[in-house]
Amino acid sequence: MKNIFRIFKADVKGLLKNFFALVIALGLCALPALYAWFNIYANWDPYANTGNIRIAVASLDKGWTNKDGEELNMGQNVIDNLKESDSIGWVFLDTEKEALDGVYSGDYYAAVVIDEDFTYSMYNAIADNFTNPKITYYENQKKNAVASKITDTAVSTLQTSINEQFIKAVTETVFQTTNGISDELSDTDAVNTFIQKIDAVNENLKGYSSMIDSFVAGNVSIGDVTNDANNSLSQGQSLIGDGIGKLEEGQKGLDSTQASFQNFSTNVTNSMNQIQNSINTISNQISQAQLEQNAETLTNDMKDIMDNAKALSDEIQSLQKELQDTQKEQTEQNVQDVLNQLEDLKNKADGLQQSGSLDIDSIQESIEQQKKDLEDKVNDLNDQNQDAVNKELDGVKDKVDEIGQKAQDAVDGDTAKAVSDGVGKGVQAVQNSLSTYADTVKQMNELYNNRVVPQVNTMISNLSDTLQNVESLLTNLSSTMDGMKDIFNGVDTTLGTLNTSMSQLQGMINKTSDKLTDVLDRLEGASESEQMEIIMQLLAGDPDTYSEFFSQPVEVEDNYIYEVANYGSGVAPFYSTLAIWVGMTLLVSLVKVHADKEGLVQVKPHELFFGRYLLFFLLSQVQTLIIVLGDLYLLKIQCLHPLEFWIASAVASFTFSMLIYALTIAFGDIGKALAVVVMVIQIAGSGGTYPIEALPTFFKAVYIFFPFPYAINAMRECIGGMYQNTYSLCLVELLVFAVAGLLIGLVIRIPFIKINHYIEKRMEDTKML
Repeated sequence: MKNIFRIFKADVKGLLKNFFALVIALGLCALPALYAWFNIYANWDPYANTGNIRIAVASLDKGWTNKDGEELNMGQNVIDNLKESDSIGWVFLDTEKEALDGVYSGDYYAAVVIDEDFTYSMYNAIADNFTNPKITYYENQKKNAVASKITDTAVSTLQTSINEQFIKAVTETVFQTTNGISDELSDTDAVNTFIQKIDAVNENLKGYSSMIDSFVAGNVSIGDVTNDANNSLSQGQSLIGDGIGKLEEGQKGLDSTQASFQNFSTNVTNSMNQIQNSINTISNQISQAQLEQNAETLTNDMKDIMDNAKALSDEIQSLQKELQDTQKEQTEQNVQDVLNQLEDLKNKADGLQQSGSLDIDSIQESIEQQKKDLEDKVNDLNDQNQDAVNKELDGVKDKVDEIGQKAQDAVDGDTAKAVSDGVGKGVQAVQNSLSTYADTVKQMNELYNNRVVPQVNTMISNLSDTLQNVESLLTNLSSTMDGMKDIFNGVDTTLGTLNTSMSQLQGMINKTSDKLTDVLDRLEGASESEQMEIIMQLLAGDPDTYSEFFSQPVEVEDNYIYEVANYGSGVAPFYSTLAIWVGMTLLVSLVKVHADKEGLVQVKPHELFFGRYLLFFLLSQVQTLIIVLGDLYLLKIQCLHPLEFWIASAVASFTFSMLIYALTIAFGDIGKALAVVVMVIQIAGSGGTYPIEALPTFFKAVYIFFPFPYAINAMRECIGGMYQNTYSLCLVELLVFAVAGLLIGLVIRIPFIKINHYIEKRMEDTKML
């Protein structure tokens, strides 16, 4: 501890003994305060001088003359009202061209042009198909971003004012008309006629109320039907899903059949190759000299040919049966399942059609047509493919039977005996038979591979394509049903909204009818003079009073929570916090952070750290005190809790000084750069000026990891008023960053000491840094 205070004492003495160093230190203490004060003062009341923002106004209104001959010009009235307003620098011009030229050239921030039929539209809106009075607004957004927002607000206020005048004019016209009717009634004996009119209107209103009841009941019925239709569609989609599953199973069956056929083709080819090899062997063994010796072998080979031919014939017959079973049982069953699904969908469509919920004739016809096309296609495919394949397989089987018969004849007949007896002429007979056998096997092999196999493959491929087409049909039909469900849901929502509106309208009608019924009851038992008085009270009224009420029917009562006197006081926490950070950044840039070890005994690294830090802490606190005193007594910001404001600023100063000092002593110039980067991020994304909710997603995600928001919120509590323990909580959260600074300066710094020395040496070598 002694070394820490020795370092601090030496730093203070050195500062006081050197006049120039003392002047620089005082300047560093005052400079951040100037930064804060200028920004706060510039934002003190930015809307107080909006009268200097020039907006051009041109009225093209021709005016309008009412039935009493009175000339009215609401456009001129608007201009007269604007001339009395000094919140915006309104500039009044004669033509639209002058106004637009000024906006394009930048002489005016915006322009407002009043339409030539402005007055006529205002007084004849009801009689003239509700044509709105129109003003046109032009804005130069390039000139200044903030000015554009101010001019938008000014024009919006102008629009609100004109809307109030419009409602006032229409209401005044309506009540002047009713007063005219009242005068006519008082001058003529039309009381009975008027009573009859009221009674007729009342009956009509009651009829309208009954109609609304019927309409709402009808909507409820339609809603029930649409719900039933939705349920039916859901069931139909479930059936379609089952059908698609069946088709996929059929497709897998076809794939299995094709694989089985490939295996069978391989077996047939192997059998024919064995027959061919046997024939070749026999042919090679036959000679005049060796015929007797090979007689027995020849006979056995003949028997092998016969056995192979019989086995091949059986396999061909099995293939025919397997193809028939596969095509008729498996494929037709899967297709029949799909047809059943389509039939179910057709029945559902019939149910929807009978319920009257939707016209789906086109969907029903599409399902029926797809069903018929599928049946025809499957029948044609069965007939054509089965006939063609059976025809080719019968031809192959006949050839195989012929080979087998000839081999049987050769074994059973005289050929074997002739061979065994050595009759020479038998050799030639056998060779001729073998040649015939070889040609027959070759023809059979070509017939099978070139005609039978392609026919079977084509049949399987056609069946697969048919199943895929049906599956595509069902998928499209399911999508169509999804669209129909969306339509029904939209209808149900619309009906609900319509019923609500109708109920509200019915309430208004019933209320009006009740009032008319009350008036009629009062008129029924009154004398003629009393009847006239009742009617006059019903119709008569002050047009100005009524128009004033209808133009502003709702009165807003303003209540401000934690009210702040001006915008400058509102931004003082942000600019004061920023000035404290800037001040400490200037200190580490101009004052050395490493203490001198000269005159110290057994000094430790943490003593050097804290010994020099005390100087930075002192200077930072002086900076903060100047900032706070200037805010409170020079600018006189609103502050309900001055002492707490200074404490919050002092805690922020301690946290910032510790964090920036630790970054600098741990990472050198890189640490100084990091301090600047953190400051830049916090200027944009701390919520000091704009609400954090209005900032981009990046700032909303990272702002809680920086110290600015907690310091700003603590100061705001002092300016606008405290809420529970928010102030204390903000200070505790702020001190967490001071602890982080200690970890950086005392622990994380250690591995980077040598690296920092190396970087500093290299920078000194440049003789520039």
